Amino acid sequence: DVLCDYEVNLVEEFVPLASLALQFLTRTEDLQERVVQSERKHALANLTRGITHDMNNALGAVLPLVQQLRDDSANGRIVMETLREDLDVIEQSLQTCRRIFGSMLTIARGSKRGIGHGNLRRAVDSALTVLEDSLKRHKIKVLLQLPAELPSIRGSQGDITQLFLNLFTNARDAMPGGGTLT
Repeated sequence: DVLCDYEVNLVEEFVPLASLALQFLTRTEDLQERVVQSERKHALANLTRGITHDMNNALGAVLPLVQQLRDDSANGRIVMETLREDLDVIEQSLQTCRRIFGSMLTIARGSKRGIGHGNLRRAVDSALTVLEDSLKRHKIKVLLQLPAELPSIRGSQGDITQLFLNLFTNARDAMPGGGTLT
């Protein structure tokens, strides 16, 4: 079975077009991957800025209190009620740092496991824990209407949590005057 002239001409015209289509497909996939990487970097930068701000606020409250306590103890001016109040502020700030770091560790552990089955409720809770102070600072109330148990979904826990971090960060940024995140 030999091709006739008409079929040969069709093939000759099709091959360059198919080659061009494959080149466009490759370029499109490359551009899509670059966009995804850029979005990930942007989301990570935003998350890092928020966490850094919250950590600086928490630690910024501790440092002057510790310095004042050191000075008061060196000069014998410790007032027990003031000491208790200062220790409460220090404890609250350290609990904030601990909560933020704990959530970040949970996210990191979840992303190391690779693709498996992620827990939606845990992802939502972790993301809200990381962003809690930021949301309060922006006067955003969170109204969580989720059942305690949700089905697991296919994906890494870290990626699912990152998804909710991105969604909640976008929601926060869309409500500069405060509001309710439901």
